[in-house]
Amino acid sequence: MPRPSIFRKFANAISEPFQKKPARVLDQPVERELGEITAYHDSFPSSLLWVDDRTWTDLDMDGVQAKIDQSATTLGRQILYHQLRAYESDEVLASRARQQEIFRADPALAERVRLELKKLDGPDAKWLAHLILQPLPKPSRYSWAFIPLSVAFLLCLLGMPAFHPFLVLAFLFAFVNAGIHVRFSERIAPFFFGFSQISLMISSGRRLSEIPGGSSLPQILQLRKTQPAISRIKKQLGWLVVDRGNLPAPVNSLVEYLNVFFLIDLIVFNRAIEKLRENRALLLEHFEAIGSLDASMAVANYWQCAPVIARPNFTSSREITVEGACHPLIPNAVGGSIMLRDRSAIIAGPNMAGKTTFIRTVAINLILARTLNLCLAKSAVFPRATVHSAIKREDMLSAGQSYFFAELDQILGFISLSDNSIPRLFLIDEPFRGTNTVERIAISSSVLRHLAKKQLVLASTHDGELQQLLAGSFEMFHFSDQVAEGKYGFDYLIRSGPAKTRNAIRLLEIRGYPASVIAEAERTAAAVATNTQL
Repeated sequence: MPRPSIFRKFANAISEPFQKKPARVLDQPVERELGEITAYHDSFPSSLLWVDDRTWTDLDMDGVQAKIDQSATTLGRQILYHQLRAYESDEVLASRARQQEIFRADPALAERVRLELKKLDGPDAKWLAHLILQPLPKPSRYSWAFIPLSVAFLLCLLGMPAFHPFLVLAFLFAFVNAGIHVRFSERIAPFFFGFSQISLMISSGRRLSEIPGGSSLPQILQLRKTQPAISRIKKQLGWLVVDRGNLPAPVNSLVEYLNVFFLIDLIVFNRAIEKLRENRALLLEHFEAIGSLDASMAVANYWQCAPVIARPNFTSSREITVEGACHPLIPNAVGGSIMLRDRSAIIAGPNMAGKTTFIRTVAINLILARTLNLCLAKSAVFPRATVHSAIKREDMLSAGQSYFFAELDQILGFISLSDNSIPRLFLIDEPFRGTNTVERIAISSSVLRHLAKKQLVLASTHDGELQQLLAGSFEMFHFSDQVAEGKYGFDYLIRSGPAKTRNAIRLLEIRGYPASVIAEAERTAAAVATNTQL
């Protein structure tokens, strides 16, 4: 689509105040757009103590975050997303647990806080993080001329009754100013949404700081401490923090014309940007206090609806002990338990039996433990480890690599990480499935054994030979399929020991394959099992 000409833009600028604008509905729920949720997190440089992008995708943590997220504001959603991405110290986790418990113990306080926060959840709230955290535009080199041009137009208007030739000059300055408005207003327009939200954020912060019984929450104390300074910022930003969406239509049209011909927004914006730069640190503290207050309340609300939930315990040893762990995205999930002490695990079983879901469940619970200080289990003991996943390797094919080469690169990264002093948990689903059976088993056993020397590994497999090779250095668990009365299904229960059942050929019979095909498959399977040398 061709870009509109300068003349069309000029005409639009002149006619815009007459155009009927749709009313803004501040109570309308903000759509859950991923870009707006990640804005706060994306402003920070990456860290080794974050959940990496590959693992986040493999474990569908966007879905997990959406499940937990009962925030009242965009600020809360952004802070909660960041919290889920960052592994934290025991001190930070203990503080988050205390805040969650305060809300759980005092529903009346939680409701008062929620009602105040909802006033900040307008459709433009997503712009706050961009305005406070992203690079701000530098003033135009022509900005020095904005005030003289505005004053010149005003003087011409005032002088017309006494000296009619000023009418020509007024038209000239009106044309020049409208052209400048068209030229520069597009660059700064997105920032105006954020400026109006600063006013709402400051007002919300003031009301939150006055809530009775809020002294037990560190965010409330922080808001009280910064109130005098933050109120001065609102006055300094002045006109830009007015939410024009709430102005009456005639007033809004008048404001639009004043901006077109008197360049008010451009003049005030250049001054306000400098004030914003000077006070960004304080505004960011205010943003984080309100957002983390909302995030803590969201997690406290999640406690009320989670099927099973508990506080985790942490250990300095290589130990994972979970009882009745559930996946947050699976309704009526069957709880799984596992105990590992200084040993990694191989999880075997057929497709759809639950082995990959189980290793995801353990990993998600470890992430929830190390970020929000909770886990969806009856009880859990975890190391202070970071999680690294190699499950959805097909997603890497966009780079033109085969499954095998993509996996080679990723597992090589795991080997590099395993030499680091930071504890790790590696998830590997069906290792090296992109190559032939003999080499797959040989490479898998070698790599898994190497990783397990220093770190914890949860690997799923179909290969009975791999289970035999690693039996001395890995704990063995399995999921089973059941064939009974001509029906095939799963109970999704994890069991100790290697997988022993082989129902794939039996399934051919249930599906109605010819008897000759089934007989030959059974003879071949017996021959292969007899002749296989490990």
